[in-house]
Amino acid sequence: MPGIFQSLEIARRALWASRLGLDVTSHNIANVNTPGYSRQRVDLQTPLPLNYPKWQLGLGVDANAITRIRNQMLDYQYRQANFSLGRSQVQEETFRQLEAIIQEPADNSLGNLITEFFSEFSNLAAEPDNMTIRDVIVQKAAVLVEAFHTKYNNLQQLQYSLRQQAASLLKQVNELTSQLADLNAQIATAQAAGSFPNDLKDRRDHILDQLSQFMDIRYSEDAVGRVTVTTGGITLVNGNHSRSLALRVDKNNQLFTMHIVSENGREVTITQGKLGGYLRSHNQDIADLLNDLNELASHFIEEVNRLHRNGKGLPVGN
Repeated sequence: MPGIFQSLEIARRALWASRLGLDVTSHNIANVNTPGYSRQRVDLQTPLPLNYPKWQLGLGVDANAITRIRNQMLDYQYRQANFSLGRSQVQEETFRQLEAIIQEPADNSLGNLITEFFSEFSNLAAEPDNMTIRDVIVQKAAVLVEAFHTKYNNLQQLQYSLRQQAASLLKQVNELTSQLADLNAQIATAQAAGSFPNDLKDRRDHILDQLSQFMDIRYSEDAVGRVTVTTGGITLVNGNHSRSLALRVDKNNQLFTMHIVSENGREVTITQGKLGGYLRSHNQDIADLLNDLNELASHFIEEVNRLHRNGKGLPVGN
C-alpha cells in the first residue's frame, strides 16, 4: 500500500520537474538576443504507475527531455530564400557600381562624346580648310580616347575588387565548414552518451544559415546528429571532415575568368548565394561590358579611318 514516503517521492519529482522548467526558462531569457538560438522546453511525462489488483497508482511526473522548438521545414525554406537573396545583393551592388562607371546618359558619357566628335566632322565637311575645327577634332579625339581608357580601367578594377571579395568570402566558408565538422563530432559524442546537445545544434544550424547566404547548399542529418553538406556536386562536410574551396583565376588576353575549385582542383559549380553573385558579375556582366567596350572602340576606329580615307588633306605646305 502507498504510504507517506510515496507521497513525498511524488512531491520530489514534481519539484524537480518544476525547477528544471525554471532553469530552462531562465536559459531562454538569457539567450533572447543570441544569434541562432532556438527556444527550449522541458518535455514532461508520467512515469510508469504502480499496479495493484484493482487499480493503478500514478507516481507523479518525470522530465523526459529538453528539446528545441524549431521547424525544419521553415529552416529549409529560409535557407532556400537566403541564397537567392545573397546573389541578388551582390548583383545589385555590382550594377550600382557599373552605373557609376558607364554614366549613361551624361555629358561625359561615351555616347555623348562620340556624338560631339562626329558632329565636328560634319562641321569640317563644310569647311575642310578650317584649322580651328581640325584642332577641335583632335582635342575631342583625345578626350574620347581617354574616356575609353578610363572606363575600361575602371571596369577591370571592379573585376579585381570582386575577386578580392570572393577570395575573402571563401576564407569564411572554409572556416565555417571546419567548424561544422568539429560540431558534428561533439554532437555525435553527446548523443551517444544519451545527452541532448541543443546548444551545439543551434550553433550548427546558425552556421548552415550563414553558409546558405554564401552558396546554394544541400544538407542532411544522420541518426547521431551529424550533417552532410554538399554544393555544386561536391561534399563540403561529411562527418568529422571538411573540404576547403579555393579561387582560381584564368587570364585570356586581357579578360579574367574566376573559378571556384575544390582541393583536388575540380571546378565547383556555384550559381546562387553571394559566391554565385560574384561569379556571375565577374565572369558575365562585367566581362560582357569589357567585350562590348572593345567592340565599340574597334568600330569607332574603323569609322574614323574610313572618314579619313574618303576625305581630302590640306595642300602640301599647310
